Amino acid sequence: RRVHGEHSAAIAALRAEHAADVAALRSELGLPARDEPFASAGSPASASAGSAASTAADTSYITALLSRLRGSPPAEQKQILGEEIFPIARRLYPSDTAAGKITGMLLELDNAELIGMLRHMPSLHAKLHEAYHVWTSESN
Repeated sequence: RRVHGEHSAAIAALRAEHAADVAALRSELGLPARDEPFASAGSPASASAGSAASTAADTSYITALLSRLRGSPPAEQKQILGEEIFPIARRLYPSDTAAGKITGMLLELDNAELIGMLRHMPSLHAKLHEAYHVWTSESN
């Protein structure tokens, strides 16, 4: 129970740390205020509208990801996001166990926040490292 409480506290801290970023991303993407299905989201092109620094490849990737998410039920959206995040986690932490655990921890976050991190890989890498350190400290 202590470990679960620490895990929940770490997830709450991750959410609080990026609350403003999540709100801005939701607004930019035309998403609802809460973590609801993307069925009501704007067109895929709206995903790239806010960032002049995005490369064409990044924009194409996010557009394709949003297309896959749109209209999917929330559980399927989490599955899709997990399929995107796990290989990145696996490259950072070669153990399937570690990659699976830290991917699972990140999947507790809001879908819009996960999409934002996929748009900005340094942010995703930082969260993966943070989740790894939380997981390893809980394991000891």
